[in-house]
Amino acid sequence: MKTYSKILDIIEKILTVLIAIVFAVMLVSIVYLVFMRYLFHHAPSWCEELARFGFLYLVFLTCPIAIRKGSHLQVDFISSNYPPTVHHIVSILSNLVTIAVLGFLFYQAGKLAMEVTTLSGAMQLPYKYLYGIMPVGCFFMVLYSVEIILKDILALAGRGNSEEVAK
Repeated sequence: MKTYSKILDIIEKILTVLIAIVFAVMLVSIVYLVFMRYLFHHAPSWCEELARFGFLYLVFLTCPIAIRKGSHLQVDFISSNYPPTVHHIVSILSNLVTIAVLGFLFYQAGKLAMEVTTLSGAMQLPYKYLYGIMPVGCFFMVLYSVEIILKDILALAGRGNSEEVAK
């Protein structure tokens, strides 16, 4: 379990660097777009398209980290009013459902990314680069969901830190 978590720590650091790069590119693109629109009355369309591509990349690169940190919205009124054992069982079940949904999205998004042949309007990039981030993000979300399940199982078996799992 420790090795798995350490590998996921490395992946999280890589994702964080990629998020920072994508965010910086988006920021520069949008600032340039605003600058060109208001000072020269000519807004290049590629800036807006690049920002849209970047936004989708940000969503699918940050979701895995949010899953790992428990930052997604969740309804916990059932598990919060019961003992930790129930909390861990509910967490395992909800993460199994999450993995099933992510598996379906992974398959469908991967299929779409491989089948699409159209190009984006302004930058003339294949849409497979846009759609390709979806299965990548789903893959990392599944990895982090598995980590949560493993921590919950260890906590149920009495070998894990229940405070760490609850975070």
